[in-house]
Amino acid sequence: MERLTSRIKEFFPYEHPRPGQLELARKVYESVVNSKILLARYPVGFGKTAAVFAGLLAADVPRIIYLAHTKSQFQAPIREVVRLEKTGVKLSLVTLASRFDMCLLPRSLTSGMDFHRFLRFCARKKLSGECPYIKKRYKGELPSLLTLNTLRRIGREAGICPYEIAWEAVRTARIIVASYSYLFDPRLSIILLRKGGINLSESVIVVDEAHNLPRFITDSLSSELHASSIRAALREIQRARFAEDSNIAESLRKLLAYLHKTATENGSEVPVETFLEIAPNSRILARVATSYEGKTGVFSSLWHIVYFLEEVEKMPSDSILIALREDVSLAYKIFFYNIPRVARRVFDDSRSAILTSATLPPADYYTAILGVKRERLQEISYPFTWGENVTLVIQRGISSRYVERTQELFKFYAHLIDSVYKDPESRHVLAVFPSYSFMLNTYPFIESTPRLLEKHDTHLDDILEFLMRHEKCLVIITAWGKFSEGVEFKAMRSNLIDTIVIAGLPVPTPSPVNKKLEEHLETFSSDKEWAWRQVYLYPALNKVLQIIGRGLRSENDRVRVYLLDERVIDEKALEYLKDYGLSFSIISSLSKN
Repeated sequence: MERLTSRIKEFFPYEHPRPGQLELARKVYESVVNSKILLARYPVGFGKTAAVFAGLLAADVPRIIYLAHTKSQFQAPIREVVRLEKTGVKLSLVTLASRFDMCLLPRSLTSGMDFHRFLRFCARKKLSGECPYIKKRYKGELPSLLTLNTLRRIGREAGICPYEIAWEAVRTARIIVASYSYLFDPRLSIILLRKGGINLSESVIVVDEAHNLPRFITDSLSSELHASSIRAALREIQRARFAEDSNIAESLRKLLAYLHKTATENGSEVPVETFLEIAPNSRILARVATSYEGKTGVFSSLWHIVYFLEEVEKMPSDSILIALREDVSLAYKIFFYNIPRVARRVFDDSRSAILTSATLPPADYYTAILGVKRERLQEISYPFTWGENVTLVIQRGISSRYVERTQELFKFYAHLIDSVYKDPESRHVLAVFPSYSFMLNTYPFIESTPRLLEKHDTHLDDILEFLMRHEKCLVIITAWGKFSEGVEFKAMRSNLIDTIVIAGLPVPTPSPVNKKLEEHLETFSSDKEWAWRQVYLYPALNKVLQIIGRGLRSENDRVRVYLLDERVIDEKALEYLKDYGLSFSIISSLSKN
């Protein structure tokens, strides 16, 4: 043990490891040696990236693929490698972002483009010779540490696309930092493994913030066609007046009418055969789009429909097509629900994997949702250090279940939020709703002021400015929106949130997609209740933990949390909360009067 500890310290970038860091590094080392998949639950700010790297390097791993959910999370591994280099440990690292993120052309040319539109733009610039960065190979010696900024700088100086330079470096880099998609989107994974010359059986994967992985896999293999895109295509056809336009326009109008007729808030399943009967022919539509671009030199909105039709035509059996109403917008969506089919391939082929997050669900969840073999899983958890800083109150006699949502229920939730807000100890209150529609239905009955309601165009700076301007105020957001995790409500290094009201357990919607996933897991386990917990309960509780984290960003923070949903008073749910060091009281004293 002493020899291993000494070996780990050789790769530790700090002179004095924090409590628990060496233990995590040893567990990482053992997982690699034994070809295990490690679930590491460690709180924010613990320094888990440094500990994970120390364990991996001590195990002499030849290739580390560090996957992050967002580009901002690339900074942690880069920071630790820079510190290791200062201690004399030489490593080669390359960051691999998308072609769009690395493009050197002026942002004014590409701003607002989606993925498909940018790829067509890029291809046209190359073919026309208008892109000044189309040289094939970089002939100089590359630095050992290639961040996105470094790649862009080298690309500008050499007149070469940074994306191509990055791929040259991938073949020899010991550490690759990339987004989840490079391994968990099968289309990109094939490119990474072949073009990068990567053998997964010799590689270790690190998945940062791994609680996001199941949802990411579903989203990355799903696609959508918005009503606004169909309307834009109709306007385009009317302007261009092509020979085929009358038939195409009629098909698009029928497609739009069918969407208006069938779309629901949770999504209604659309038979693929019916959709394809109504929709125009994708090949004819592609010819019209190409002609339009030849005439105007402008990207054709028809391509949005072409790409979606092609996806529908080749839909795998473990996907579902639905018509969805999201607030004021409508869309057809292809949802992929067989997450294990994608994840299992990656984890089965890898030498080892480390999944890190402060809020990882139980091992059974990863066996079910990701298809990881239970015998390969190991777990390590660090006590939720700041759990004692949370005062958690769970309310009986109320629930945000879909079947119970009435105007009276919305009024009751508003009453409870107002009651918490009136408490003299409440200064900056964050009210979090399970969905946007639930929030909008409750909002008219809330009396507390001043208040700020999350909208689609609300930015974090808007909320921070509002909190700093008012000594006492209420901020209202949604649990599955952009402000429930990954952001900090801080100013001058101080957290601004002291009270959180979780206005209903944020259980995922019982959509056709989730129902399919639940059926899939029930078949797998022969246990309906177990399947329900994996699809609905654990993601909801995980989201609760993420929300609590908005009020708890350091050991000096104290936060009061009111969880207004009696479904949490379930043995499995309470066990889940206890595992994160949370104690709680259960009350039923508030009334509707």
